[in-house]
Order: sequence, then structure tokens, then C-alpha cells
Amino acid sequence: MAMSNAERQRRYRERPRSGDHQQVRLNMTVSETTRHQLERLTSFYGMTKRSMLEVLILAADEKVLAMLVDEDAAEYLSPSRSNQSKKPF
Repeated sequence: MAMSNAERQRRYRERPRSGDHQQVRLNMTVSETTRHQLERLTSFYGMTKRSMLEVLILAADEKVLAMLVDEDAAEYLSPSRSNQSKKPF
């Protein structure tokens, strides 16, 4: 019996990318405004959406780390960190 489209898509999403085992797939929706902003940024800088998101996230992460003192930085970097509500900017 042939696979359904849903089965093919599931297998594709679960398949690791060859040679790039540190990559993970994100599946999300964003507002139309956010999509347009991301497209403007990627067009302006000549980057892919993935690259632009990586740059933005890295910059935000570095900004947070620069603001924290040693104990807070250790907590922030801890994988078991609790979900505390903080305003991003």
C-alpha cells in the first residue's frame, strides 16, 4: 500500500539531515507583521531566514549574558532553569 502524504511528510520531518546532526527542526507560526519584518531584514542583509534568526537570537542571548552577574549567568545557562517570565526588551 502506498504511503499517504501525511506519512511521507512525517518521515521527512523525522529524518536527520545528512552530515548535520546538530540541526533541529522548528515548526511555528508567527504573525503576518513578524513575517514581513523578517523578510525585510533578510532582504536588506542578503541572508536566509534561518541565518537571520540565528544572528538575532545570538545577539539577544549575548545581550542578556552581558547584563547578568556570575550567579545569574550560571542560572541562565543552566539547562534545568525554570521558566521565569521576563520582558525581552
